[in-house]
Parts: sequence; C-alpha cells; structure tokens
Amino acid sequence: MAFTTEPKNRAYAWAVHYHPEHGRTVVLVTDGSWSGLHHDWVYGHTGFLCRHGGYWWDGTGWHRPGVVFDGAYERYDACPVQDALTATAADLLVHPADPADATVATIAGFTRAQDGPAQLA
Repeated sequence: MAFTTEPKNRAYAWAVHYHPEHGRTVVLVTDGSWSGLHHDWVYGHTGFLCRHGGYWWDGTGWHRPGVVFDGAYERYDACPVQDALTATAADLLVHPADPADATVATIAGFTRAQDGPAQLA
C-alpha cells in the first residue's frame, strides 16, 4: 500500500492498495483522510475498499456496515451481503460508449462539493 499527497492539488491524496488475488485499487481521497485509511488497511478488519453508507469489500465480497458488536473482541462482526452485485471498469467497457461524451479532467481543477459528488472546476 502507498499514500501520497497530489502535488497539483494538495487537498487530495492518492491511496494505492494491492491485493494478491484482486489486483490494485487506486483511490483519490482528501489529504486529511489517508492516515486513517492507512490504519484501517493495516490494522482494521473491515476490508480494503469501502463505499458510501459504510459497506466494505474484503476481497471476497461486500459486507454491511457494522451493526452487530462483539464485546469480547471489541469490534463489529462482519455481515456479508447476499447476492451483491459489483460492477468494475472492465464491465463498463463491454458496453459501447460514445467518445463525444468523454471529457479530459485534470487533478488541478478537481473539487468535491459538500455532501455531494466530485466535480471538475
């Protein structure tokens, strides 16, 4: 795993995680988030990829946010999501795309709206 602040937009950092079976995951996070993410990846038991709402991927499947607390181990038990669907970039390439819909983005103009999706300035 590796973390580095983006030199062209220091508000963000790149986080890279390698899984021996599932390959490399590269995530753009706020610069202040990567230290906590590093701790989760090294010491946590909640997978290496999380999505909005607290769901997390551990390399074998998606799990629900922690709802069942195990007091003996002082952690939440993993609750797998049955029949979860995961779409990858490779899945999206199977369908034809219109090149006219594409845009070239730069990290220097990247912003994130409060409580909203990422945007390009």
